[in-house]
Amino acid sequence: MWTRDYPPYDDFSFVTLSGPGITGTQVQLLSSVTMFTEGNGTNGPSNGTGWITTTLSLPGDGVYTIGFGTMNARDNAVTSYFYVDNLETTCIPEPSTAFAAFFAIGLVCWLPYHRRRPHI
Repeated sequence: MWTRDYPPYDDFSFVTLSGPGITGTQVQLLSSVTMFTEGNGTNGPSNGTGWITTTLSLPGDGVYTIGFGTMNARDNAVTSYFYVDNLETTCIPEPSTAFAAFFAIGLVCWLPYHRRRPHI
């Protein structure tokens, strides 16, 4: 989030997640003005909060909806911006799926070798 706002105007950014195994929609706070105020509590993050890395864990297979947003809280005098960059997803196969894949690859490699050997 990038903003020039200051407390008590606590602009914030968030991520939402919904899908199988999640009750309703999960909402996770990413950053806010008050998270990055100066020591005296009067100045907001005039240069923004900087890049923040967040990891979301999904409960299982399925189609999920991920949303990002920012909220301009309590005033419209100063606009806040929210940027998303380098969004990555990683699939981790279940152990049974990985075993089945290795078995299938082994079978595909073994069959041609088995057919070429002369039977005595």
